[in-house]
Amino acid sequence: MHVTQGLVDLEDVRWDGRKRQLSGTAVRAPGENGAVYVYIPEGYELHADSAGEMISPECVRVPLTFRGARKTWAVKFRKTH
Repeated sequence: MHVTQGLVDLEDVRWDGRKRQLSGTAVRAPGENGAVYVYIPEGYELHADSAGEMISPECVRVPLTFRGARKTWAVKFRKTH
């Protein structure tokens, strides 16, 4: 979301292997917009009902609009083989 690549903007980032879901909380000033960019590792693809848009075969962009100072987000994956 800025020059530190989200280092101070992301909290509680977690991988749930059972759900195949990466989630977390983004922090930013209320009223701001931003996005989380997530790398898709080999052997996975974006799940059909996941939030976000593919911007390359290895990356999904999850747009965020901050009504408050924190916004939760999640990206679901499925195995390709």
